[in-house]
Amino acid sequence: MKTLKLDFFSLKNRIGLGFTFICGLLIIVGLISYMGLQKSESYFSLFSDQSSQVSFHVEIERNVSEIQRQAERFTYEGSETAENKVYSLFESIKKDLNSAHKSVSDEEINIILNKMIEHLNIYINTFKEVAVERKLRNNLVQEKLRNDAEKSEMQLSEYAEFHKKMGASAHANEASLLLNEILKIQKNAHQYFDV
Repeated sequence: MKTLKLDFFSLKNRIGLGFTFICGLLIIVGLISYMGLQKSESYFSLFSDQSSQVSFHVEIERNVSEIQRQAERFTYEGSETAENKVYSLFESIKKDLNSAHKSVSDEEINIILNKMIEHLNIYINTFKEVAVERKLRNNLVQEKLRNDAEKSEMQLSEYAEFHKKMGASAHANEASLLLNEILKIQKNAHQYFDV
């Protein structure tokens, strides 16, 4: 095997050539490392962007689930704290969607965000209607029906007492039967509306 002979170079030139070769090799390794770090940085930046988007989506989903749970709780229990929680969650979601809308430049994503905001507004308007209906129903069953039943009970009791004193027990019995029917109606209304 033939070896490279560097006898025609002086020792000084051979050392310089070796040093130049090593420096060139170091520069090439440094450039490759720098390009690798640049690529790693771009991947890390992409990963960071993706994770922040995932975090945003998870937060929106969590808040939407919570708003639905609180709305259901309000619908069945009439809890004022659940109603207030729905409104505070609505404001939080709306704020997040609006800030995302302002920070995103992709037109397709902005269309999706606009639709989400639109649906959120429809949802909260529907909830407001449900809240009004729930309060009216509560007022009707808990207060008005009870007050009217108490008035009817009092008047029928007086009517029955009057007819007992007059000796007309048949009318007194009819008044007692009517009174029982009114109490059944009140009880059934409470059960029907689940108040």
